[in-house]
Amino acid sequence: MKKFILFVGMLVCLLSLSETSWAAQHTVETLDYQPWYEPAGLTIEVGDTVTWNNPSFHTVTHIALLTTGKPVFHKMLGPGDSLTHTFAEAGDYDYLCALHPWMKGKVLVRPGRVSPAKKGEIWVAAQFQNAIQIIDPDTDKVVDYIHVGNNPHNIWFTPDGQYAYVTSWHEDDLWKMDVKSRTVLKKIEVGPAPAHVYVTPKGTIYTTVMGSNYITVIDGKTDAVIGKIETGAGPHGMWPTPDWKYFVVAESHAADAAVVDIAQGKTIAHIPTGVVPLGAGVTPDGKKAYIGNGISGTVSVLNLTTMKKIKDLTVGGLPVQAPVNARYNFVVVPNKGLGVAHIIDTARDKVIKSIPTAHGAHGADFSLDGRYAYVTNTFDNTVTKIDLETFKTTQIALWGGPNTSGAQGVTVLRTAPK
Repeated sequence: MKKFILFVGMLVCLLSLSETSWAAQHTVETLDYQPWYEPAGLTIEVGDTVTWNNPSFHTVTHIALLTTGKPVFHKMLGPGDSLTHTFAEAGDYDYLCALHPWMKGKVLVRPGRVSPAKKGEIWVAAQFQNAIQIIDPDTDKVVDYIHVGNNPHNIWFTPDGQYAYVTSWHEDDLWKMDVKSRTVLKKIEVGPAPAHVYVTPKGTIYTTVMGSNYITVIDGKTDAVIGKIETGAGPHGMWPTPDWKYFVVAESHAADAAVVDIAQGKTIAHIPTGVVPLGAGVTPDGKKAYIGNGISGTVSVLNLTTMKKIKDLTVGGLPVQAPVNARYNFVVVPNKGLGVAHIIDTARDKVIKSIPTAHGAHGADFSLDGRYAYVTNTFDNTVTKIDLETFKTTQIALWGGPNTSGAQGVTVLRTAPK
C-alpha cells in the first residue's frame, strides 16, 4: 500500500511538472528611447510569465488603472528594478508608463498555444518592429505578432495558404513562414534590399531586388533560387496581369515601369513614369496599369496593349502603392506625404476622393469581398479600414506606441491553410 501511495505521489508530481513546463518566461526590456519597450508587442499564452527590466525611473502600468482603477499589474520601478507578472487569463493587456504616458506596449495572451489561421485575416509588415502583426477581420483587432527578418517590407502567400513569404528590406533575404503554426521556417538569400514578392498560381516565387536591377526567381518546391530576370535600376513594387502573362514593375531608380514576360523570363518593355515609382497595380481586364511616383507626386496610367503612358494624375505628396479593387474598379493609392488614400475611378482615370487615413499612408489591400480597403500608416501605428461603398473609415490599432510599428506592406490571406 505504501508503495502504491508513493507511486501515485510521484505520478502527480510528474504530471504537475509536465503541465507547468508549458508555461514560458518572457522578458521585456524597458528603454529610455523609442520604441520604449523591446518588444513593444508580445504574444504569450495563459500561464506564461513576463518580466520587465527597467533602466531608470518608470512604471509598468496596465491601462485599466486609468479606466476602472483596477489594473492587473502596476509598479513603480527605479534603476535596475523589475516587475514580474504571470498572466492567468486570455486577453489584450495594453500598458504604459504612468510617468511618461507616451511609452506604450501591449501583451496579447492567447488561450491556446497557437491561434488558428483564418481566411481573410490581414498580415501587416511592421518594419520598425521586425515583425508581422496579424489582424482578425471580424474583430478588427491584432491577434498575433511574429518576429521575422530585418525590416520586413512586403508579404505574399502560396495559393494554398500554407506558407507566407516576407521580404527583409534591410537584408539580402526572403523569409518563409508557416501560416498555420505562425512560425518562421527559413531564410532564402535573394539579393540586396528585396522589396516586393509574389507567388504564382503554380507556386513559383518572384521577388524584386531594389538594391540591384533584377527579379529573383525561386522554385516553390525546393525554395532554391533558379534564376534572375534583368529589369531596370531599383525594381520595387510589382503587380501581375490577371492571366499571369506579365509583371508590371515600378523601377524606383530608373523613373519607368518594366513589363516582364513571366514565361519568357525577360523584360520586354520600359514605359516612362514619374520620378521614384514605388508601387504598381493592374486593372482586372489587364489592359491598364497604375504606378505611384513618390517624388513626382503623380500616378501614371499605362496602356499595356500599346506599352505607352496614357497620362499622369497629379496628387501631390508621396504616393506609394496603387492596387486596383476589382469590385468597384477603383485604384486605392496611399499617399505617405499627405496621410490620405486617393480613390481613382479606372473608367475615367480621375481621382474621385482623397480620404484621410493617418501619418505615413503606405500599403493597401482589400477584404475578401472587396468592400473594404486596408491602408497601413507607417508613422501612426494604425491601419485605416476604408468602406469603399460609403467611404467611411475605421482606425485599427496596431501594437506598440506611436511610430513604433512602421507598418508598410499589407496582404490579406485569401485561402486558409488546411
